[in-house]
Parts: sequence; structure tokens; C-alpha cells
Amino acid sequence: DALVRYAGFPSDQVILLASDQPRQRQPNRGNILQYLSNLTGMVPKDGLLLVSFAGHGIERGGRGFLCPSDARIGGSMALLEATAVGVDTVRDWIRETGVKQVLIILDACRNNPSGRGGEENRKTDSFARRFNFDIRNKEVSAFATLYATDVGQVAYEYKEKNQGYFTWMLFEGLKGGAANEKGEVTLGGLVKYLQEQVPKRVRLDMGQEKVQGPYATVGGYKADELVISITVRVPTEKAAAGAVDPAAIELEFWNSTKNSSDVDDFKEYLAKYPNGTFAGLARNKIRVLEGAAKSGAVRPKTEAKPTVTEPKPVSSGGTSTTGAGPGGLPLRGFEFDVVTVNASGSETSRRKQQAQYCSEDIAGISLELVPIPGGMFLMGSTEYDSGNSAGADPDAWRAILKKGSAWGGTTPAHQVTVGGFHMGKHEVTQSQWRAVASLPRVARDLNPDPSNFKGDNLPVESVSWEESVEFCARLSRATGRSYRLPTEAEWEYACRAGTTTPFAFGQTVTPQLCNYDGDYPYAQAPKGTYRKKTRPVELMRVANALGLFDMHGNVWEWCSNYWHVNYNGAPSDGRSWEAAGDTRYRVLRGGSWESGGYICRSAHRVRNPPDFRNSAVGLRVVVAARTP
Repeated sequence: DALVRYAGFPSDQVILLASDQPRQRQPNRGNILQYLSNLTGMVPKDGLLLVSFAGHGIERGGRGFLCPSDARIGGSMALLEATAVGVDTVRDWIRETGVKQVLIILDACRNNPSGRGGEENRKTDSFARRFNFDIRNKEVSAFATLYATDVGQVAYEYKEKNQGYFTWMLFEGLKGGAANEKGEVTLGGLVKYLQEQVPKRVRLDMGQEKVQGPYATVGGYKADELVISITVRVPTEKAAAGAVDPAAIELEFWNSTKNSSDVDDFKEYLAKYPNGTFAGLARNKIRVLEGAAKSGAVRPKTEAKPTVTEPKPVSSGGTSTTGAGPGGLPLRGFEFDVVTVNASGSETSRRKQQAQYCSEDIAGISLELVPIPGGMFLMGSTEYDSGNSAGADPDAWRAILKKGSAWGGTTPAHQVTVGGFHMGKHEVTQSQWRAVASLPRVARDLNPDPSNFKGDNLPVESVSWEESVEFCARLSRATGRSYRLPTEAEWEYACRAGTTTPFAFGQTVTPQLCNYDGDYPYAQAPKGTYRKKTRPVELMRVANALGLFDMHGNVWEWCSNYWHVNYNGAPSDGRSWEAAGDTRYRVLRGGSWESGGYICRSAHRVRNPPDFRNSAVGLRVVVAARTP
């Protein structure tokens, strides 16, 4: 499908053998050999032959084999030869065609077919060399072979997609992920995309110690000039050349104003755009700035003493008489369980607690917000969490935490003062997303149903940072309140809820407290359930001390910040840290349904590009008077 839709291959010239195909297209040894033998005479010598294999590969006695669906690999060498397909056989059939251009895509040498995560089944150099061709002696005029992983490494399975990480990212690249500014996917651009995205995704899902680095062997082609796919790129922030886009001009004006502390800047915006996209935000900003000027309020300076102020939720059994939510929304009470566990995952306490919430109505759908009182906390972790589930050497983990990479360093731990705000009681659900997606467009279109797992009360997922910002912009315009993504400091402050342990629940987590990959527990907790999907929000009825649900696991949550590899130079006032950040990436927090326990810690942080989407990535919103 990807070759036809994106690479321009005629559908009648693509032969697919796969387990979901009819009997004559099953990927068994007989069918594979039959179709290989039929290539001679079918492929014109001046044409291009593409051969792709996604499955298991194995090497025995210095010989490489691809494993069809009916291969028998556990017996003798003779049995393997009789049931697998030798790479030499594949190469011989290709040479027999006489075709002068060959492209091979090999997502083999994946996890050992005999078990999960087979590190012993690494790709060898001799296996790789079998698919190189000699252009000097005119065996072919040009070829390219794309390997899922380098020599000595394992190609891992993407469990959620039921295929290799390499194959999944290959499709994403052909669809446009690897496209240049012209919408063209070149061979060189595709290889670069795979070499960047596959290792990143593997580390994010499976842990920093897992390494999979695709590589390519190219001969006779100018890789950066060979276009293999053309996609349509829809302009987002820049208008089409030669056209004047009023919305883009307004957006540019607002972006130059939104962080100002001068009330006249926002009055100027309203004078120019009285009914503009951000008019509600501008009026709110004017009220806040004028109110602060009248009261003479000044942000207090804090001393560097490492103290922690525990946020205290207000108990209530009904509508609040002591205050209101943003814009005067009435506060009501709710009850939930707060649980603490020890390092073995055993409950040491469980208590009923009450907190308040307010409810925003969006086209008949409620968005519930919990007030988060301001306070002071210690952000980050102290060099090394000794309970890490990987069982790694402490010095190795210190190096990982300090260096950052796709996982961010959580040091140095530093004191941060955070102002009060309101935060979503749980992650944005699919029904909430649809309601906001139906509102008028601000800067970009929104898919009303982007999620892989379907359900009104499931968290929305497969949404990018850019789309999450658009969600907040539409919500802000509709309500006149300042909705946005939380800053990284706000997120961790709210997640910890006054705790200093690795999790809001104590020393570890269990599948009874949050939705994560229970095969990879934290500290001394036993292995537990791995559900392999999202779960409805609030399903477990266990929240942190502030009344926030699912802060650990279920889906990753976007934060507003640019990426920094550690906390050197981080601000102490909780604002969105933009200065000197890596503008290619935004921050995600909380872990997900497919993360191990270590990754779901309060302090853990990762990065991804702002256009990244995945079924483990969602969002939670905040609303506050201050800008991030």
C-alpha cells in the first residue's frame, strides 16, 4: 500500500506476501521461492526491482537465512536449509533477472524467533554482505540496500504495530516524515530519517540501553537526488508564496505581544483585532495586569533554602463558598483514594481524601479542572534513583542522567517556586478532543478522531505538540480563559503533590495504581499486568494528594518547554524554560501504557519533535492568569 500510494509503484506490479493475505499469498517458503523464480522474464532489464523482507533472519554455519512463516529453526542444519530461504538463493534469483537497478529493504535479524528480546540474534557482517552488489563489474548499474540495524545489533519488534520499528518508520518516512521542503522523499533523506527516528523510538519505548541503528549501502545512485516518494505538504505557519494570509499576520502580531508585561500592548492588539482569535486572552491579560498594578503586587523573592511547601487540597462536599475557579466557575467537591506503597509495592496506607474541581462546558462535554495551590518544591532527582528497574550499574545511570539524550537528565535537583493554577483532573479524553476540534480553526486543522484506541472516556492519543497547542488555542478563544499546556515545572509540581519519593504513590508503582508495562517493575515490586493499551481515565479511582488522576502512565503528556538536556541554568519560578533550549524538541512527561516503571517516575522526562504523534502520547491542560 505504501509503495503504491506514496512511491508511485503501479498496483499490478507489486506482489505482497503476508499473513493476512489469501493462501496463495501467504509468506511460506513455497510461495516465496515460486514468486522469486517468476521474476525472470517479468522484470525489464532497464527497470527497477525492489525486494523487501520484514521478518526473522538467522545465521548458521556462516550462512544467512530468511525465515518464512513455516520455517523450522530449532532442529538440524539440514532442516533449516529445507524450510528457510537462503540469502544466497535470493541474491541468485535477483541476478538471474538481469535487472540493472536493485533496491533491497531488509528488516530481518529481529528478536530471536524463539523468544522475546533475543539479544543473541544479532546481525553479522557476513549476513549483511550477501545483499551488496558489484557495480564495478557491472553486476548491476545501481543498487541500494537498507538494513534495519547495524552489524552486531538487534532489530526490535514494535509490539503495538506488530512489525519492526524499522518497517514502521519506513512507512512513516515514505508518507512524508522524510520529505524535504518540496514534499520530495529522496533516498538520502529517507536513510537520514530512519537513522534518526528508529534509534530514538527504540530508546524511548525500550530503554536507553537498547540500540538499533539502521544503515544503508548505496552504489551507483546519487542518494540525495534520487526521489522515491512525493508527498503533499500543507503549509502551516507560513502562507503560500505570494499570498497574503490575514490569520498568519494576526498570529505573528500576537506572538510578539503575548509575553509582554505592558498592558498597552494588549490594548493595541484589541484595537487592531477587536474580534480576533486571541481577543479573549488579551482581555484576560489586561485584567490581570491592571489588577496587579492597582494592588502593587510584586513577585516575592525566595531564598535558596531547600524547602518544600506541600500543596493542600481544600475539602468540600458541595459547591464552594470560599472561592471560585477561573472566570468564576463554581467549585465543587469530590472524593478519591490516596494510596502509599513501599518499595515492594505493598500498600502501607490508603485513605479517603476530598478536593475541589470546577467544570468547563464545551458543547455539552465537561472539562474538569482541579485547583493547584502555589508552593515551593525540589524539582528533579538526586543523581541516581537506586531503585531503577533496569538493574544497571549506578555509574552508568549517572552518566545517562547527566548526558540527557532522548531521555533527559534530571539533575541538578533545584528549588522551584510555582504560582497557583488549575489543571485537568485527568488527561484530555477523546470526547473532549472531539468537542474542541469542532470549534473554529485558529492556526491549523485538527483531526477529530486521531486515536488508535477508541473510546469516549479513553485519553486522546496520537496527537502532536502542535495539535495540542491548537486545542488550547481553540478552547481559549471559546471560553475567554487562558488554556495552555503546563510548563515542565508545573507538571512535576502537580504530579508530586508534595511528595519527594520517585512516585506520588511512594517508592514504586503497581498495575493496580497506574497503567504501565507491568513486565518492567520499579524497585522491588513484582512483575504485573501489561495491558498493551490505554485505559479509561479515572478508572482506578486512585489519585495523587491533589486529586489528579493518571499522572503516572496511560499516555505521555506534552509540556510547553523547549528541550534542555539537564537543569543547569533552569529558572526557579516555574515558567516555561525557552532560553538556550533545543528548538527541535518539546518535553513529554509521565510515561505511558507501554513504558516500564522507571520511565513513569515523577522526575522522568523525554523529548520529541513538535510534530511527533504516537498512540502513547496525549495531553493534559492547565488554565492560569499568567503566561507560561
